Amino acid sequence: MNRKSKVCVITSSRADYSHLHPLMNRLKVSKKIKLKTVVTGMHLLKEYGETYKLIKRDKFVIDARIDSKQKNTKKSSILSGVSKQIGHYDKLIKLRPDVVIVLGDRYDIYAFALICHIYRIPIIHLHGGETTTGAIDDQIRDSISLFSTIHFVAHKLFSEKLVKLGINKKNIFNYGTLALEHIKSTRKMSKQNILDQMNLRNFSEYILVCVHPETTSPSTKPIITSILDALEEFKDHAVIFTGVNSDTDASYIKQSILRFSKKYNRYKYVESAGRELYINLLSNASVIVGNSSSGIIEAPYLKTPTVNVGKRQDGRPMASSVFSVDMDKEAIKKSIKKAISGKSVIKYNNLFYSAGNTSEKIVKKIEERFCK
Repeated sequence: MNRKSKVCVITSSRADYSHLHPLMNRLKVSKKIKLKTVVTGMHLLKEYGETYKLIKRDKFVIDARIDSKQKNTKKSSILSGVSKQIGHYDKLIKLRPDVVIVLGDRYDIYAFALICHIYRIPIIHLHGGETTTGAIDDQIRDSISLFSTIHFVAHKLFSEKLVKLGINKKNIFNYGTLALEHIKSTRKMSKQNILDQMNLRNFSEYILVCVHPETTSPSTKPIITSILDALEEFKDHAVIFTGVNSDTDASYIKQSILRFSKKYNRYKYVESAGRELYINLLSNASVIVGNSSSGIIEAPYLKTPTVNVGKRQDGRPMASSVFSVDMDKEAIKKSIKKAISGKSVIKYNNLFYSAGNTSEKIVKKIEERFCK
């Protein structure tokens, strides 16, 4: 009997795990693959909800925990965290993976791409070739792509960018995004169920807010200030804020939201919604406001309009239901009003991200390339 190939998935946050979940399920049942799982980054930090517990709840075995011990969101702490991840390289090497899977563009994933590159462990990169000029993630994503052996992209535009980076097109496969496949398998919750769960029973509608720092410019203060000021006007809507990531100055955004949320009962803050609740929050919202990639990828598919604020997502192809505005209170208010009043008639065209049998196609290709 042939030995199963060890395929190691590395996940650092609720965000990437939501994408990886359907793929991990398929890897787990493959007759040719032995799934290994490494958790790191925000998953292991108490202030972000210790989301590794979600992975355990989904009955995946965690084979290694590599803690960055990131103390705060200062640049020095981020670099110290990456250094600690690299310092624990042996935890990954001891698993003896035949190939490692990473998704996206985060600094706490970059550390493992570097380890694998030095140890000559093949890397499979998901969601490469994308562009987000308002975040340092942009260059990190491209660097991970250059370290990688196989690339599964979400659109042909991203394939073209990878080719321009010098990557052989024979190693690039456009199978769509796992994010939308995950939506298809998510248990549906009613809007009333969500409002009850959030203790917002006096409201029939809510605005979802998901905002992170713009890490290529000093725009953290104006972006959160302008959003919070704009939201004051929508008193007939509850407002649900989701947790901020671990980027530089994220703590400023979080503290601003927490102070704001204490003003009125209609504001709720959720540190980590988990993959199922978050999709339902997004699906049932009147509009999502902020600068999260979920407003660009998942929201149009769910027919939820997006008010995309600032430059963090600049470079991504946008659906017609995405209203991009500057960090200006009046512009944000105008776009929120437009989105809310026209939700039922907005045309959800130009859906650049497709939903197919993405995980099935990826596993089949992995078996073909790495399982002998």
